[in-house]
Amino acid sequence: MIPKPGKTPLRFLRSFSRLFGVKVYGKLELVNPTGSHKDRESWEVLRDVKAKGFKAVGCASTGNAAISLAAYAFMVGIECHIYVSESINPDKLALIEAFHPKIHIVKGGYEEAIERDAIETPSPWVFTMLTQESAMPRS
Repeated sequence: MIPKPGKTPLRFLRSFSRLFGVKVYGKLELVNPTGSHKDRESWEVLRDVKAKGFKAVGCASTGNAAISLAAYAFMVGIECHIYVSESINPDKLALIEAFHPKIHIVKGGYEEAIERDAIETPSPWVFTMLTQESAMPRS
């Protein structure tokens, strides 16, 4: 199965605690497999994709969600389609490429990547994450 993210440590944030007059803690999400809080969502999406028998997964992203989703898809052998803007940070693109997804470079920004993802992603066997907060199957 997919390596589950989580069990990230809490750290007491002294300066914020003083500032707000209450104890404030921060989660260190950087200890997740790709170093991102997006790993939690990607893990859930890939678990659902596998359970429902989808053949591929895809998302439009500015980088972080794509890195995480591509990594988790690679770990479980699910085809991954990533739609990114032509202006994506080259370092983020290199990280995405490390997990061998099908990368679709889009003219324009994030909104154009979402539109192209919705039009081009083959259905009904592809689960598309339109945003990390609202993953939905293509119909």
